[in-house]
Amino acid sequence: MGNMFHRKIVFITGASSGIGEAIAVELARHSTRLALFARRQERLEQVAKTVEGIGAEGVMTLPGDVRDMESLNGAVESVEKAWGRIDMAFLSAGVGQPTTLRTYHVERMRETVEINLLGVINATGALLPLFRRQGGGLLVGVSSLADGRGSPLNLAYCASKSGMTNFLEGLRAGCTREGIRVVVVKPGFVRTPMSADNRFSMPFLVEPDAAARAILRGIRRGRRTIRFPWPMACLTAVCNRLPAPLYERLMQALTSSWR
Repeated sequence: MGNMFHRKIVFITGASSGIGEAIAVELARHSTRLALFARRQERLEQVAKTVEGIGAEGVMTLPGDVRDMESLNGAVESVEKAWGRIDMAFLSAGVGQPTTLRTYHVERMRETVEINLLGVINATGALLPLFRRQGGGLLVGVSSLADGRGSPLNLAYCASKSGMTNFLEGLRAGCTREGIRVVVVKPGFVRTPMSADNRFSMPFLVEPDAAARAILRGIRRGRRTIRFPWPMACLTAVCNRLPAPLYERLMQALTSSWR
């Protein structure tokens, strides 16, 4: 297949930290031009310096919020005006704030859904017209292995990722004939600022650079859905197939031990 990333123009949300930053660093090694979108301007500038030093042919920092369509539309228009197109988009902006029954925080849940789910819907809305005008593109959404079933340990996160996965799968089914490839990424636990506050065990924890390499490797291999690490993917698959009463008993046991 050759180097499918070489000198491509790439738009990344959530590029200031975590998986988004790691993807930017990995793609910089392929002489890409990177459009980095996130809320924190200072962090974006730091990431920009890093990727320029690694080998990115061009970098744009685009401060904005995925909850704001105006900032997303403006960012996509800026990239098109400067570089003519966007070949690939990685939608990795997300939050994982704990939202449990014990501390039922409606505002925190709303923010989680707005960023994780509506943020992807908004970004797609900004990118889709450009992809259609140019006759294709790659859209990669970072969901989660936690998208299969609800959990009392993180109510809003699981719900938002489930909605995101379903949205992306529907998008893929509708866009294939237009030359738009949609890839759903389902990581397990990744060591990021988002997971740093987790007060529960995170088995098979993956480093951000390893996560980014797994994502790019899966894209190169033509995967429609990319799951990693494999032990966590297998464990999650088993849990997703448990009968409801057994699954609920397991969740009750985990909840009672999470003190």
